[in-house]
Amino acid sequence: KFMNKRSIEPKNIMSPPSPPEIPTKPETDPHFQKILRLWYAYNFFLAPIKDGLAPLLSVYLVAFAGVSAGDAGLIWFAKDISPMVFQIPIGVFVDRTTHKKAFLVFFTLVTTLLPMIIIFTQRVPLLIAKSILEGIGATGLMVFKGPFTLGIAGHENFEEAAKYTEMSEHSGSLVVCLIAGIVGYVTYPNVLPIFYVIGVFGSVSTLCLLLMVPKEKDHDLVDDDVARNSSHHRPIDSSIHFDHVLSTIRRYNKFAEDSEEFPASRITNEETLAQDC
Repeated sequence: KFMNKRSIEPKNIMSPPSPPEIPTKPETDPHFQKILRLWYAYNFFLAPIKDGLAPLLSVYLVAFAGVSAGDAGLIWFAKDISPMVFQIPIGVFVDRTTHKKAFLVFFTLVTTLLPMIIIFTQRVPLLIAKSILEGIGATGLMVFKGPFTLGIAGHENFEEAAKYTEMSEHSGSLVVCLIAGIVGYVTYPNVLPIFYVIGVFGSVSTLCLLLMVPKEKDHDLVDDDVARNSSHHRPIDSSIHFDHVLSTIRRYNKFAEDSEEFPASRITNEETLAQDC
């Protein structure tokens, strides 16, 4: 009855402050859309260099280079074991570095150039060493992809950007398999030109990365705080919280003073309590 008399609703007494607006990148921003298109193109051409056309490599080594099936399996195994060893260290490094684009270019070049060594030599020890380094490069690409996507797209656009990133990568895998098959069919029995496909696709993907430049020279392309998922919301000045808590306490005290039923419920030391809160 008392509350109804004064037309005061409890939710108005302790109402939370309005959350600050989260800065968003407008979908109509041409530069932002250009960056996303280049990123999708990068992932499209990245498809063959992430796995180095590994199945084709094994078939070539056994059927054309005279390497035993055991050695070919060892070469493949050397690449597959690298992510198990290096994924966690590279993941920690990704969180700490502020030069994500530069290292992404580096890993892209590594995974582009190393698979082409097979064109010049089929020595098993060299191919095993190549596979280990290639696996490290592929691990770097895999680990960098998520944070880089988040850093350029932001939280508000990440889901859509991640969706199109995966679509681009899978589409690239399909296209490169068709191209490799056609090249192998045309150049048979000399199937080494298949591995030039990796070089061409890797060069185009590197070019896409280099074309991704920030809108302003003094700004970074990748928001590192967002990329490491540490700032979903814009930081809020603590004075906003203090002022709101203090005003809430004062409204409550006004309510207590006006009430004859709760004369002893008034809060003392308003500012001290607000600061503690």
